[in-house]
Amino acid sequence: MTTAAKESDMSTIDDTDTVAATIDPTTAEQSPTASEAATEPAPEPNTNAEAAKYRKQLRAAEKDRDAALAQLETMRRDVIDDLIEREHKIKPAAFWANGNTVDAMLDEDGRIDRAAVAAAVDDAVRTLGLHPPAGVYVPSEGNTPDLSSFTTWADMLNPHSRR
Repeated sequence: MTTAAKESDMSTIDDTDTVAATIDPTTAEQSPTASEAATEPAPEPNTNAEAAKYRKQLRAAEKDRDAALAQLETMRRDVIDDLIEREHKIKPAAFWANGNTVDAMLDEDGRIDRAAVAAAVDDAVRTLGLHPPAGVYVPSEGNTPDLSSFTTWADMLNPHSRR
C-alpha cells in the first residue's frame, strides 16, 4: 500500500472513533431501542370504562333514532289527515277512531298509499255512520213563487187600477 492509501484508511478510522467517542455509553444503555419498546406491554385501558362509554354512545344513538322515527310518523299522520280532509271531507279524528294506523296506510316503500286511505275512509264512513256534509238545506229551494198576486209600484201609484 502506498502512503496515500494508508492516510485515507487512517482518516476513516479516526472519523469512526470520534463518532463512537461522542456517544456517552451511559445514555446509550438507558434509552430503549425500538424492538425493546415494542415488546413492553402497553398499559391496558379500563375495559369497564370503555364499555360504559360505548353503552352511552349506543343509548344516545337509540334516542336520536327513536326521535327521528317519531317525527317521521307525526309527519306522515299530518299528511294523511290533510288528505282525509281535502279529498274525503271527513274529520281525521273519526278516521283514527275507527282503529286505523299510520303503518296500515303505507305501501311497501314507506310512502302513503292513497288507495289504502280511501278504502279506510270508506270503511270508517260505513262503520261509524259518517256522512260527508251535504251543504245547507233549504226546503223551498228551486220553487218559484207566483209574482202576479203581488202589488207593484205602478199599481200603487195608479188610482184607477184595482186588484
